[in-house]
Amino acid sequence: ERSQLQSQLNQVQLELDSVRTALDEESIARSDAEHKLNLANTEITQWKSKFDAEVALHQEEVEDLRKKMLQKQAEYEEQIEIMLQKISQLEKAKSRLQSEVEVLIVDLEKAQNTIAILERAKEQLEKQCAELKVRIDELNVELEAAQRELRAANAELQKMKHLYEKAVEQKEALARENKKLHGKFFLKGLR
Repeated sequence: ERSQLQSQLNQVQLELDSVRTALDEESIARSDAEHKLNLANTEITQWKSKFDAEVALHQEEVEDLRKKMLQKQAEYEEQIEIMLQKISQLEKAKSRLQSEVEVLIVDLEKAQNTIAILERAKEQLEKQCAELKVRIDELNVELEAAQRELRAANAELQKMKHLYEKAVEQKEALARENKKLHGKFFLKGLR
């Protein structure tokens, strides 16, 4: 998301630069047109003075030239009007792009803040994982010790069970022997 926002910001910046360049070019063209218009107005004034002096002799020629000058003036004024409209459009485009840049900057800052929060959360999780790993290792050591103790206890239990079974066998054997001896003494007493 951060990369996408940065890409959009770069694209809008390029468009803004392009608009600025076009605006500069239009401003230069406007200045040039205004200069030409001033020259034309000066020329018209000069011609008018000349025409006024020669109007009686060259009325028709003067009228044609006057019309041409007026036409030229109208053309320059039309060009200036078109350029003013273009400049207005470029100003609007510049304003819109500037607003978009500001929005993208805010979005980028939000994304950077979110990334910072996620980085901190990641570090916290990594710390917790490390602590859990240490605890698991400790529990594994305790488990192995408990298993060793259990095996030792089972071995001791088997040993005690074996001794118990042996003692029971000895007891039963002694009981049989005792019974046997008791029977002999009893028979002897009867005789």
